[in-house]
Amino acid sequence: LGMLGALSSTGHGLGALLVGAIDYLPCGWRFLYALGALPLLLLPRFIRELPETRRFTAHRDRTAAAEGSWFAPLGHLLFDHPRRTLGLSLAVVLVSIADAAAFQFTSYFTSTAHGWTPAQYSTMVLLGGGIGILGNLAAGRLGDRFGRRLVGGAFMTCFPLFVWAFYRGPGWLLAPAWSMF
Repeated sequence: LGMLGALSSTGHGLGALLVGAIDYLPCGWRFLYALGALPLLLLPRFIRELPETRRFTAHRDRTAAAEGSWFAPLGHLLFDHPRRTLGLSLAVVLVSIADAAAFQFTSYFTSTAHGWTPAQYSTMVLLGGGIGILGNLAAGRLGDRFGRRLVGGAFMTCFPLFVWAFYRGPGWLLAPAWSMF
């Protein structure tokens, strides 16, 4: 998960750099979509040539006969703990809806409501994203110390406050609020 998070942050950072140069890219913002689609061309090669780890293969072989399909653990979770499954699913859906809505319009909002250039937005994303990565590390340590439920609940409670500060607060608060949410 750490590697996936690091790769995701790298891709987000590359996108932020390119947004800063969007006025100079061929086809403008459409170039970002084309660039983002290029790795899909490598997918067949990865499927053919990227080996699974020994640990994954051993686990798959050990559990395949006992479990049946890859869907079986989800079925066990649903039938053994239906209330927990429902609660977790509801929490994930609500957080995803809020997260997508909050992040989807940040570039548009900074440019239309505050007159920011693409380069200014890119700077905020790169610097604020670095702070956000440090926040993830801090959240992990706090979760280990005080419990993931408490820390997760606190962070999810703070999220709407920082989103509100970003969209409704004064202009000087844009970058700090974005970094925090």
